[in-house]
Amino acid sequence: MKQIMAYPLQTLQCKRCTSKSARKNKPNRRFLERLGFVVEGVQRRAYDGKQDIILYGVLLEELKWKK
Repeated sequence: MKQIMAYPLQTLQCKRCTSKSARKNKPNRRFLERLGFVVEGVQRRAYDGKQDIILYGVLLEELKWKK
């Protein structure tokens, strides 16, 4: 997880990261949640005009594995 998040958090000095996932992509959503991302919203029918997209976000201080 540290390697995945190292570029945005260490190199770019980001204070937060955002990700999107199709609602039906449960493996990707579980992966994001294990990284510490939380659901911040839904974009209805934003993926291919048919599927919803779930918006995820995480703040640097919320990363459990970083502490």
